[in-house]
Amino acid sequence: MSDIRALLKAKREGARVSHPLASYTSSGHLRCIACETIVKHASSWEGHVGSKAHRVNAARLREEEQKRAVHTQREREEVVAHAKRKAKEQEEEGERKEDRALAENKKRRLYEEHTQHPLPTRESSGFPADFFSDASKAPPPPSYDREDSEGEVIAAPSAASAGSNAVDLEWEAFQQDVLN
Repeated sequence: MSDIRALLKAKREGARVSHPLASYTSSGHLRCIACETIVKHASSWEGHVGSKAHRVNAARLREEEQKRAVHTQREREEVVAHAKRKAKEQEEEGERKEDRALAENKKRRLYEEHTQHPLPTRESSGFPADFFSDASKAPPPPSYDREDSEGEVIAAPSAASAGSNAVDLEWEAFQQDVLN
């Protein structure tokens, strides 16, 4: 008789339920993860799965898992987007530094070339040297010096300035007479 009991017990233990929502406690009891209840016998598992309470709880559990999956997916996308944005900003910063370095090198090179080769004292007319086929038809070179164009304005003749000063003095006298 004890042999039969041992065989039946072994058969019951061998008939473990393999369902995604089924688990066994440390003491060997069958437990439903969705409902968080203990099912007394493995043979009653199919009846429990068909119950309305289990179906509602299983649907709720699936929704929570989907929400969690969507949330983790969004977090991953945000992390990836943040990493891409950081990489792009660092790349742009590197490009700006390279552009600044190139500009500084160009300025330095132009300055060195300028100091090594001074500009000619005569200004060109703006045409290339070989623009005119006949040199006699070329416009005459400008008559003013380079310093005159950059510096002070050429003063007017003194006679004209004396005449304008007399007019200015007369105008001031007129204004004083009218205002007083």
